[in-house]
Amino acid sequence: MRLFLAITPPPSVRHALLNLQPPPHAKLKPSRDEQLHLTLHFLGNSDPDALHKLLTPVKFTSFDIEINHLGSFGGKQKNGVLWAGFAKCNALEVLRQKLATGLGQQIEVSEMRNYKPHITLARSRPGYPATALNNFLAQFVAPLKFTVTEFALYNSITHPCGAQYLKLASYPAGLEATTKQ
Repeated sequence: MRLFLAITPPPSVRHALLNLQPPPHAKLKPSRDEQLHLTLHFLGNSDPDALHKLLTPVKFTSFDIEINHLGSFGGKQKNGVLWAGFAKCNALEVLRQKLATGLGQQIEVSEMRNYKPHITLARSRPGYPATALNNFLAQFVAPLKFTVTEFALYNSITHPCGAQYLKLASYPAGLEATTKQ
């Protein structure tokens, strides 16, 4: 199982994010509504039951978070990611650190250092036009705020049409975790 921890924005925020996606293009694969999430930690091939035992004791208080800009990783010569980014949020960093402490060696040090909170809106392939990328990046982003009330453990299942994310367990703020059956 390819596992990760993530925060899923509410439907109204996901709808607004879908409206920020660039226009269709042969060298672009847009994210679907059900794929929009903020990854907290990628855990790779791990045992979900063992992770659940490590995650259940992690407690956090709900907090507000804001999406306020667009960006991209990659470039013209390689695959890229077009994303919506978050304003600095100390509570998010505290949650990530609590998760890293709780998970111990499940988290790679490089994954902790290079973290840039974002939600992937689309993936580009080599040949995606620079003008299209620049038009995407130039869009105005009205702040999209929401309250984080839980994070979840997901399994990423790869299909020819794209990844499917199956929620395995939820970890609400200040409460015990719930497992999906």
